[in-house]
Amino acid sequence: SSTVPAALGFNLYLFGDVNDDERYTNPLPDTLTVTGQEHSGSINLYDTQADSGWHLVGNPYGAAIDWDDAGSWTKTNTDQTIYIWEPDEKSYKTWNGTTGSLGNGLIPPFQAFWVKANAPNPELTVNEDAKTFGGTFVGKSASDGHPEVEVQLNHQGNTNSIYFAFYEDAKVGKDPMDGHYLQPPPGVDSYSEIYSISRKKGRYSINALPLEFGVPIEIPISANVLQNGQKIPQNVSLQVATIKNIPPSWTLTLVDRQTGRELAPSQTLNHQFRTGGASMPPKAKNDSTDVLEADYHILADADPSKARFVLKIHPGSAGSGLPKKIDLRQNYPNPFNPTTTIRFRLPIQHEVTLEVFNILGRKVATLINEDSYQAGQHNITWDASNVASGTYIYRLQTGNRVISKKMTVIK
Repeated sequence: SSTVPAALGFNLYLFGDVNDDERYTNPLPDTLTVTGQEHSGSINLYDTQADSGWHLVGNPYGAAIDWDDAGSWTKTNTDQTIYIWEPDEKSYKTWNGTTGSLGNGLIPPFQAFWVKANAPNPELTVNEDAKTFGGTFVGKSASDGHPEVEVQLNHQGNTNSIYFAFYEDAKVGKDPMDGHYLQPPPGVDSYSEIYSISRKKGRYSINALPLEFGVPIEIPISANVLQNGQKIPQNVSLQVATIKNIPPSWTLTLVDRQTGRELAPSQTLNHQFRTGGASMPPKAKNDSTDVLEADYHILADADPSKARFVLKIHPGSAGSGLPKKIDLRQNYPNPFNPTTTIRFRLPIQHEVTLEVFNILGRKVATLINEDSYQAGQHNITWDASNVASGTYIYRLQTGNRVISKKMTVIK
């Protein structure tokens, strides 16, 4: 194209040394050049057709821009994590504003990056105030005081990292501070991978977790080496590259499920092991999944029970004020007319559904239906003005756990 639209990202395939075709006999690397006036002013990185999927956009300016400069960006219905492919390391660099392998949130001139919208009609706009110096962003993350752990997988000189960061407003499930694990683009046949697995079987390179929990938590970690889509046995090492701002009462343990070895995470840890073998058939050469699609680079759900490692975190005294188990209390008053209070307790943030049924099993009220409810004790009021006298059942569901109790309305 003779005109490059502002913020448009490009996927390019470069090739050389093609026999019998003089158009493609120049050896790599190839060079792309651009001339013309630099884009100026405020630029909308999503067009009017943007949806809640993945978007490849680019820095439209001739200077680096700062992803963390809040006053220069409008981010509506958009995750906070960006992803930049690093071909030399065969992995994506990530950054969620405070944590990640990108280093400092600086996006170099014309750099393309992936962003995930999380709802319809997203908006991502940047203005010139985001421009800054620098943009050599491969490195470690800056700290804003939140607890953080970085685990690295090393294989034949390549290093991939996953991050665990803890925030007061983070969710156990997917939230804007999380970063998906993205598999390499089509054409990268050999690479190593490491990712954490969420409760709902999602794969993450950045796992943002709630800061408060009353019971020990376990986070599965999978580490593999792949060749042509097939897991292969390889000698690798696992290291804890960053561990900082961890509350003094927390106890961290990295467990190798295959050997049973329990490791105390520290920046001197170097755990050497051999990855597992094939668990999936290699892709056929004409496999249509190589075609670039909106979600081509997100892997299918992972099985937490098959992960080689688990990061265990015991809160110690930091969790002393929180419940130790999921509990549904008897409502009070009971019997009642017309209102009553239903109490339940959560030791860790959880998805919660709280419903009321009549004695025949027909649902008469949904009091809570949320994918994220904070740890602690919660009191919910039910107004039974619109139902008849009788016995009712209230049911709390958190994941696979279901607890029910009876209550009585007397009018």
